[in-house]
Amino acid sequence: GPSGLAEDSTTKKLFISDDYNNIYSKALSDASNDINVVADGFSNPNALYFNDSDDSLYIAEEGNGQISLIDPSSATPSVIPVETGLSGPQAVAIDETNSKLYSTDYGYEIYGTDLDTWSPLANFPASTFTAGWTEGGLVVNSAGTYLYASDSQTGEIFKIDTTTGASTVLLDFANSSTDTSFRASGLALTPDNSKLFISGPTSIIEYDFTSGTSYEFANNTDGL
Repeated sequence: GPSGLAEDSTTKKLFISDDYNNIYSKALSDASNDINVVADGFSNPNALYFNDSDDSLYIAEEGNGQISLIDPSSATPSVIPVETGLSGPQAVAIDETNSKLYSTDYGYEIYGTDLDTWSPLANFPASTFTAGWTEGGLVVNSAGTYLYASDSQTGEIFKIDTTTGASTVLLDFANSSTDTSFRASGLALTPDNSKLFISGPTSIIEYDFTSGTSYEFANNTDGL
């Protein structure tokens, strides 16, 4: 089934990865259900990120233990490894302002790569997760100063300083007074970085950075 999604905001095209090791594309302006195969031969491509600054598609390949990139506009895209030797990468995010790539894997760490020099970032990998790992929950703010990562095993959301690699717990659902069963997976920041949306098995939580409060944005009674 489908596992990763990314959008090219310029061409209004959606990219999709699946468990059959393919990457597909679909024009968002196309009312039909037609999709096209962009590239194949991957090994469990878990997560995608489209970099608008260089029109490249980055792929977290769990089976090959690497982050790869392709030019999706090419008729026969070449696969270029960016980060290798990972333990089942689960998420990928890019700071497009500063040309930095971040990823997570089952090794409880966050990795960083400078996309200009293709070298590891200082103070990374950062040992962040308490006892688990993210399941697609990794985002970076627009200034590139902070990363946010979800630990789906413990219910924690971490805030990571991209300069020092230091992390703090932003939210801890495991010790919540209202819902200790919530296990965070996907994360999304609003364009103005004022709110963080957190998806779980049956609900979506909205966190407001200004007030420091969170509430249930939607749940399975809303059709989730």
